[in-house]
Amino acid sequence: MMERQPTDRSSRIMRLIELIEQINGTLQIHRNDPEPDAFVIEQYEYRRSQYLGELAVLMQPLGVEIQWKNQNAA
Repeated sequence: MMERQPTDRSSRIMRLIELIEQINGTLQIHRNDPEPDAFVIEQYEYRRSQYLGELAVLMQPLGVEIQWKNQNAA
């Protein structure tokens, strides 16, 4: 992977945080549904984990380690 310029990295970090916030909200809606669709929830959780992984990689050059908790519990 090519090293990103600091401004590119900062922009991507902010975008990933926005995407993670959106997915968290969407997951909450789906989990609170009277008949939650496990497949849909799994897909959002997978996408969230991809974003979190990318965010962790982007933060490494800054000396920041990302750790997240599993939000599978409703």
